[in-house]
Amino acid sequence: MSDLRVTVHAGNDVVPPYVDVGLPVVVARRALQPEESTLTFVDADGEERTVALEGWRVKQSRQTEAGHPSRFALVAPERFGHRLAAGRQATLRLAVEGGSTHVGAALVIGDDLPPADAALLAEARNAASAVDLYAAYPILTSPGPDGGASAGGASAGGDARAVVQREWRNVLGRVPRDGDVAGLLAALDRRFVQQEADGVEAWVFTPGSYVGQNDVGAGVTGAQASLAALAQRVSEEIAPYVAEAVPLRRRLDNPEEVDIARAGFTASWRAFVASLGDEGGLPAARSSVLLRQAREQLLRFGVELGTVDDGALPPSGGTELEAIRRIPISRAYVLTRDDEERLTNFMIVRDRVASVAYAFYEVIGPDAATPDYGMVFTWLQRDLDVLPELVADVRWALDSVDFGLEQQEVLALTPGDPSSMTLAGVLQWAEDISDEGRGLLQDAGVRGAAMLAERAQALHRELTTLHRAIAARRGGGVSAARLSMSRIRVPVGLLGDAVVRVRDQAGQIAEEAAGATLGASGS
Repeated sequence: MSDLRVTVHAGNDVVPPYVDVGLPVVVARRALQPEESTLTFVDADGEERTVALEGWRVKQSRQTEAGHPSRFALVAPERFGHRLAAGRQATLRLAVEGGSTHVGAALVIGDDLPPADAALLAEARNAASAVDLYAAYPILTSPGPDGGASAGGASAGGDARAVVQREWRNVLGRVPRDGDVAGLLAALDRRFVQQEADGVEAWVFTPGSYVGQNDVGAGVTGAQASLAALAQRVSEEIAPYVAEAVPLRRRLDNPEEVDIARAGFTASWRAFVASLGDEGGLPAARSSVLLRQAREQLLRFGVELGTVDDGALPPSGGTELEAIRRIPISRAYVLTRDDEERLTNFMIVRDRVASVAYAFYEVIGPDAATPDYGMVFTWLQRDLDVLPELVADVRWALDSVDFGLEQQEVLALTPGDPSSMTLAGVLQWAEDISDEGRGLLQDAGVRGAAMLAERAQALHRELTTLHRAIAARRGGGVSAARLSMSRIRVPVGLLGDAVVRVRDQAGQIAEEAAGATLGASGS
């Protein structure tokens, strides 16, 4: 009997292949037995094969479908020795702990070798299923055949993860955190706005409030944005000087040292500049370490170029700015006009790096201004993005103890009080406040933040009542015992903490706005 919902993905653009499967019953991931399960398919050579799924990875998704409350991805090993023929039927026999076996069949989705002129069509055809996959499971990336070369003949342009991250920066202005599917989808919603013109609906890309789309995060504004933009311009200016620098004298013992030092400075400096564009605030500790390493590599680079004394030691004491300015310049090997130009180029690099260091310490120093609205709004939007995911965690935990929607809808937080909210109502409120909050911030700005803080405070009171009722086993009976389990209390507590963060961030914005208004009226 076929009772599984099965989708098999394979082909040239899916490495390794995987099976998306939905079960008609609630099953824990550890209950699946891949070593006892099999997949029957037609190989690329036309032969029908049956392979055991031993060694296949099992990933569980919380985005289930009607009639299939459990959903998993069975991912083949990286060195899977077969190619599933697209368009041919594959049959999965999935063994579950306890001796039961579930069966499902489907046609394999994918292209064996898509022609080059069909690349765009294939991309459009797979877009919907790709978005569904990314929302359901953590993103799976793997180099393609021959190190990642595409079927259309394009060369492998580096690591697949780096390529994906670069494209995310191009679209969002930042790289999403691993596993942050809710935040990623919310960011896409903010970037692509649905508009209608002359009866035609279109999704229009709207850039965010950031300085450089490729390197500065979407939530970077104010002083941090100014610093990040300065660092980018300096990087562009000094890049040719660093890349084309030629030593004033060649070291006979180890001539490769200059290239090693060049690479060390370039890598450290790029990492420092990239850190300045982190969304949601400047990571001072991380950036400080990267700046120190960039200074140390610059000093070593100067020694290898012959523009700094061989015996120069890393300056001690003071700030990195002072240390950079004290890098000692040497003219011992300056003999010609070309040598003078090379020395001048190194001095330009040193002084430009010092200028960025000065701006950096101005931003993070004791006299630094309070965070601007753009940064605090970014923190607040991040907390709002998390709420639907945390609500889903609570619902999943309730389902795991057989406390379904019907019971949630009749469970009052305060028994005997006709005005008390139900458990289902509180969870729906926590989910809805995410969209409500984004709308308030977009349409009403700081005034919307004040309204959001008030709503979050009211929601927090209800969640506190829920948490206390769970802890006290209010109502008694089997239901109270189920709700008091740690698997319920922990996600409810995490949801409450997130609502508190929303309340506090929104309240901070409202208070600072009120203070600024009073200061302006008083002057």
